[in-house]
Amino acid sequence: MDDQNDRRHFEDLTVGERVDLGGETLTEAGIVAFAERWDPLAFHVDPAAAERSHGGLIASGYHTLCLTARLAVESFRSEVAAIAGLGIDSLSWARPVRPGGRLEGRLEGIGERPSGRRPDARGFREAVAGRVDGERGGRHEDAGPGGRR
Repeated sequence: MDDQNDRRHFEDLTVGERVDLGGETLTEAGIVAFAERWDPLAFHVDPAAAERSHGGLIASGYHTLCLTARLAVESFRSEVAAIAGLGIDSLSWARPVRPGGRLEGRLEGIGERPSGRRPDARGFREAVAGRVDGERGGRHEDAGPGGRR
């Protein structure tokens, strides 16, 4: 969808709507490459150090946040007449993602939030939950203004 008029607008979004976002399996090389650039703590970049502190290499939480954001764009947000993001209201990581681990996501509409500056937009609040190998992973709640018709 290239034309904003062809996209879903704020009025089309439903509280309680759920969208499965798909998933991705993380590799050791991908975990290390992300961490070397953005979050170079030893337990993200050095398998030996990670073994001593965490029982093995783990992905940066920011890596998993970025991955779930990408999955949300590919599965949902690219269909919405989005204007910008209003911010992340909460963020938690319940379990680490290790090499070979699969991170899957689900987005749920949880409410609305006024944008404050744009009368032509309303913020749609969403919760994005991650599952790591079928178990509860991370979760964040955010809001972004959707254009009105």
